[in-house]
This record gives sequence, structure tokens and C-alpha cells, in this order.
Amino acid sequence: MKRTYVTLTATVLCFIAILLLANHYLLVKPPAHSAPQVSSLIERVASAKQTNSVSHLATSVSHLATNDSLVDEIDHAVAYSTPRTHDQAVISASLHGTDIDGALQADASGKLILNIGIRDFFDYFLSTADELGAEAGIDEIVRYAQAYLPAQAQHDALDLLENYLRYKQFEFELQQTPITNASMTDADTLVILRESYAQLKAERAARFSVGANQALFGLEDEYAEFTLRTLEVGANESLNPEQKAQQTDLLLDSLPAELAGDARQQQVQEATQKTLQSALVSEQDDSEIYDLLTAYGYPADEADRVIEYRQQQRNFDTRYQQYRNTVSQLTADESVASDALDQLKQRFFVTPEEQTQAALRDLGQE
Repeated sequence: MKRTYVTLTATVLCFIAILLLANHYLLVKPPAHSAPQVSSLIERVASAKQTNSVSHLATSVSHLATNDSLVDEIDHAVAYSTPRTHDQAVISASLHGTDIDGALQADASGKLILNIGIRDFFDYFLSTADELGAEAGIDEIVRYAQAYLPAQAQHDALDLLENYLRYKQFEFELQQTPITNASMTDADTLVILRESYAQLKAERAARFSVGANQALFGLEDEYAEFTLRTLEVGANESLNPEQKAQQTDLLLDSLPAELAGDARQQQVQEATQKTLQSALVSEQDDSEIYDLLTAYGYPADEADRVIEYRQQQRNFDTRYQQYRNTVSQLTADESVASDALDQLKQRFFVTPEEQTQAALRDLGQE
């Protein structure tokens, strides 16, 4: 498994796209636990901390904010670390053949080193929740922490895990809030997106120290701000296309290096997809479309499949028009029963997929 920094598209005006920015960014699907389940997971982590017999303060925001047992990676060399490869059989099929993302690390004095690798490590094992339940992933995180970290770093890592699970619970609950209705404009939606992301940031600030917040979520915040501002530029009707492109380029230039490259690549991919989509619905000859696909790097077999699908759609379009003409003639006769129309649809469209596609088009005709 490998972290990919950019997967959101600039045209997504969707609440989930923003709320799940971290999970798109990490390629991890958050486990959809109910509140009681999350509480039991947190209790599981707390129980593991108690077995370490480490004398420590109760976890609180003030404790985390002043705790000198958490240190930034820039100033401290790694003396302890969980391994990059599995030290025993992997816990799920989805992790088979992969190296462990991230790591839990401590310096020579036993202080936990704060970096994005902590979140990578948590999400790597929590990604197995759909297969095994989150308990298995949490137990594996705890096992690695206990096996490879000194006592204080163990405790602090599990403190972070507890608060991370609470944060993910809050994030999930926020996702359930509907934000769109037919009367809302793109600008209205963007206002709500900003408000919602502000709630996520406030929740993180309440649960993590400044250093931990920056280490675990700093890059996410950079890209979230870029995404929101890009969407705002796109929704700004006072800007012409050239001005929007210029402002988007300025936003890209403002991104950190580790995000900018992927963001620009994503922008190129989106432009390519728009070009191809326009070509596919155009009157261009199939041979021209085939040449365009191969020029953009599509393998010959994939290009062949696209052309075959395009031909099938043209055939469907022709039959659908014939079907609609026949329907118009039949419905002019009030004595025609609905069963006759169903039989007509089955005569023109043999497969269930085509019948569904025809039914969806019918809805658009009403």
C-alpha cells in the first residue's frame, strides 16, 4: 500500500469529498462504527495502556499541549521504531504482500516522535475493519507499540490512537448531515463545506496538541484549503475561463512540494478525461477515437474495448429512438395497456442492463 496525496477532482461539489479528504488522501475507508462500537474500541485501547503499568497523567488536552514526551521529528533521531515489514503473518488478505505504511518511532530518551507516519500506521491497520472488524487492527497497533517502543512512547502512541478514534467517530457523525437541496447554488454549498471542515479542524484542536495536529493533519489541511479555494474559483461567475485557470495555477504554486506534483498530475488527468469524453460523444470516426486513445497512452486492448462500447451505445441510441417513436404512436391510443408498453421495451432491449438504461432515459423524457 502506498500513500497517494491527491485523489480529489476539482469538479467535486460533494460533502463527502471534503469530509473524507483524509481518507481519499490515504486511500483508506473509515470504519462506519456506531457510537457504542467506537466506545468499546476506545476502551480496548485504554485497557491496553493500563497493562503497561506505566505511571502517567490522565489524557487531556492540557496534558497533550504541554507534554514534553512528544517531540517533533526534525530535532530528534530515531532510536526505536516499529518495522516496515510484518513480523508475523498478516492479519488480513488485503494486507498480504504489502509493507507496513508509516511507523511508530521514539528517540533515545524514549519520547514518541511526531510525524505523519503515525497516522499512516494507524490507518494501515484500521483499513482492515471491513474484513475483520476494527478490533483486529487495533490489537495489531497495540501489539507493535508494546513490542517495539519504550514505555512512555507506548503510552503516548496509544493516547493518540484513542483520540484518533474519537475524532474518526466525530467525522463519521458529521458526514451524516445532509447539506444539499434543489434550491442551493454552488456558492451556498461551498459555504457549508467550509463550515463543516472548520468543525473538523475545531474537533482536532480540542483533541490533539498543536504539534500532534500538525504532524497528523498538516498536509490534509493544506490540500483541503487548496481544494476549497479551487472550487470557489470554479464557482466564481465573475471570472472568465482564462482568469480561473490563472488563479488555479497560483493555488497550485502555493502547495507544498509533496502535494504540488500530484495535484498537477491530477489536473492533467482531468483535462485528458474531459477531452476524451467530448471526443467519445462527438461525430468523430471510430478510427480517429482509437488513435486519440492510443496517443494518450491507452493500451490497444483497452482502446478496442472503448471503441466496442461506443459502437454498442450508438446501436442503443438508434434502437431507443425507434422505441420512443413506437411508444408515441401507441400512447396516442388510450386503449393500449401498460403491459403492452413493457413488452415493447423488452422487444427493443433484450438485456436487463439495456432495459434499465432505457428506463432511466424514459424518466428524462417525462
